[in-house]
Amino acid sequence: MSLDHSFKPLFAAGLCAAAFGVQAHVAETVTLDFQTIPSAVYGEANTALVGPGQCAGSFTGANCYFEDDFIIGVVSDPVGEGEHLHRTGATTNRRLSYHADSSGIYVRAEDGHEFGLFSLDFDARLSDDSNPDSGPGEVWEILGFNTAVNPDLSSGDGTNYATRVAYQTVDNGFNGVLTLNHDFHDINAFWIHYKGFPGVPDGSKDFAVVIDNIVLGPAEPAPVPVPAVGLWMLASGVAGIAALGRRRTQAA
Repeated sequence: MSLDHSFKPLFAAGLCAAAFGVQAHVAETVTLDFQTIPSAVYGEANTALVGPGQCAGSFTGANCYFEDDFIIGVVSDPVGEGEHLHRTGATTNRRLSYHADSSGIYVRAEDGHEFGLFSLDFDARLSDDSNPDSGPGEVWEILGFNTAVNPDLSSGDGTNYATRVAYQTVDNGFNGVLTLNHDFHDINAFWIHYKGFPGVPDGSKDFAVVIDNIVLGPAEPAPVPVPAVGLWMLASGVAGIAALGRRRTQAA
């Protein structure tokens, strides 16, 4: 079989894609900017919807915040009462806030599909009494899960769960754009909360964070490892294509 010169790079790229498990995705990247968020969000996003567009919640009228087909809410806490998220910022720059009257920020796709979490604006400055503590252990935890619905998170230790597939900590006082590690590029939900406080605190700790511009997009599965023999065969195939091209050039 002869190969046109213009086709050979595409053929080689196809071999590489097949060997390394590259997959095509059609979902678009979105940025959650919270411009339409209400003043408070009481819905429990980590549990199944109780009706179309309706999150469960112990507070009367509780519901999650919905943006670009994603659900944002709190984590259900059986010993908490009225846990919620806040809106902060001016009308033209609204942001999401969470402090010690809540069980954290939980985000998942409305239809439960997988996605990638790539970056977000994370502001936990120590500029006032909202964040009085810093140092070892005073960190925020971000957990990624391989299931969209994860009930009873606040009854655990806040860190170790069977469905957890991604994990990253953020120092209290961090302020800037936070880039997530590659494990977060293929998840079904994520949860942000202060370490050691998966449920509503009992008043023993003060903390606060402001979140904005959460960048979400198509899931990016980790590359599939290729055995040594597979790499040898790939290299041999590419070398053979190159040799064929040289012979055709010399014969011309």
